[in-house]
Amino acid sequence: MQQFAQRFLALRKEKGQTQEEVAAAFGVTPQSVSKWETGQSYPDITLLPEIATYFDVTVDYLLGKAKTKRPLESKNAVVHVHVSEPGKDQVNIKLPFFVVKGLLGKGFHLISPKFDGIDIEQLIEAVESGVRGEIINIADEDGTTVVISVD
Repeated sequence: MQQFAQRFLALRKEKGQTQEEVAAAFGVTPQSVSKWETGQSYPDITLLPEIATYFDVTVDYLLGKAKTKRPLESKNAVVHVHVSEPGKDQVNIKLPFFVVKGLLGKGFHLISPKFDGIDIEQLIEAVESGVRGEIINIADEDGTTVVISVD
């Protein structure tokens, strides 16, 4: 939970507020805020959503579970799928994330069924939580490669 302390301190400073001002906003003492920032103690769990809203970040960011302060809008995300099979044409697909999510929900395969080991629900969850960049890069024994990335 040391990341909470570091992130809380940085967010307070970014906002240009004193420990006293932040303490007043959450109905706690300045000493409590000081302890949160040094990792000596942590806020009550019920305060986490309020703290996240106050600093305009997600609870996941506060707890060190997300790298971005706010999730990127998944409706604007674009999914790139690149499939390369030896002796065949390469396939490059770019689709808006919401289209991919809708197709997957109707049982369509994102790529060849032989790659069904990919946890599509986990992929969707990652994109919705703000993950961007190369998400999947796999190759099978016959030289087929699949790369899925999100912008």
